[in-house]
Amino acid sequence: MSEDALELQMLIQAAQRGDEHAFETLLSRFESPIFRCVYAILGNRTDAEDVTQEVFIKLWRTLPHYRFQSAFLTYLTKIAHNTAMDFLRANKRRREMTTSLYITEDNGEQTPLPIADPDRQSDPVQGYLDAEKSAMLHDALLQLPPDARELITLRAVCGHSYREIAAILSLTEGTVKSRLHRAKKILIKILEHGNFFE
Repeated sequence: MSEDALELQMLIQAAQRGDEHAFETLLSRFESPIFRCVYAILGNRTDAEDVTQEVFIKLWRTLPHYRFQSAFLTYLTKIAHNTAMDFLRANKRRREMTTSLYITEDNGEQTPLPIADPDRQSDPVQGYLDAEKSAMLHDALLQLPPDARELITLRAVCGHSYREIAAILSLTEGTVKSRLHRAKKILIKILEHGNFFE
């Protein structure tokens, strides 16, 4: 086990025993990636901030039951994903959600959410990314059906592996791969239609 992994395990174990300082350290370490994923699903900064706060309240309550059977970030992202989807269902916005893959800064300026490269391997979506084209890619993602956008978000925005996405969505790894493949094909068609490659 690496030094970082050991440090994380000790923090989690301390938080499981009720150590609030350890929990605050976990929050400061994971709040940003969790907010980014929640924001990509909800598309509204205020909602994403509220839901992210709820995610960490749920984490505090459920942390004693975490048994290190999956990576901590996978466990936390599953809580975040379920909380965000519950929020959408409660607000009857699941089908018509207008996800924004831009973060609106305090000064009103919009910047694209950063795209993760989870395994640094050749990937059709990752291959298209560069500084000039990332905004166009974000716009194309908004045109995907919600389920496809959800998969692309977990893979490209949140940076999860196929195995992690399978755990988060309670699917088999093979199902994740096939659905993600279909989602990427739809995305590529959208990009081609928009003259993305000219």
